[in-house]
Amino acid sequence: MVETNGLLSYTIDGKLASVKPTKEDGYIVNKIICDNGSDLMWDNDNWEVELTEVKSKDRCMVDFTKDINFWI
Repeated sequence: MVETNGLLSYTIDGKLASVKPTKEDGYIVNKIICDNGSDLMWDNDNWEVELTEVKSKDRCMVDFTKDINFWI
């Protein structure tokens, strides 16, 4: 995982990314996986993570994929 801060890292189609893609790049969140059971949701309107339940000392990975409807 590439750490962007102490909690989050990002991948695009499973490949490490050094930065979070922008909404205008045509991506959507595919999945969010956390090592120790934290529960995070993605807010598409604000293009950020919503923390619903965070376990201490957890690391989470947000995986983005291309939105197939973006260019339609």
